[in-house]
Amino acid sequence: MLDITREFTRPTPQEALARPFASAMRHAAAVKEETVADQLIAAAAKSAEIEAWISRQLTAGQKPSQILAEMGQGGQHV
Repeated sequence: MLDITREFTRPTPQEALARPFASAMRHAAAVKEETVADQLIAAAAKSAEIEAWISRQLTAGQKPSQILAEMGQGGQHV
């Protein structure tokens, strides 16, 4: 069997502290994005007109969070 040695360096204390924090932030961002997507999907399921409006907004390059904010500020602009 071939034995391959690995080089391993210990992280600095700052790196060791930053890793769990960065991982938690990535996870929180992913959860938020899923929530926004779920909310948009639920809104689109209400009617064909709302679905078409959301689709037009996405095609125009508007962010999903912006679409939700606009819908919450006075209804959708179908």
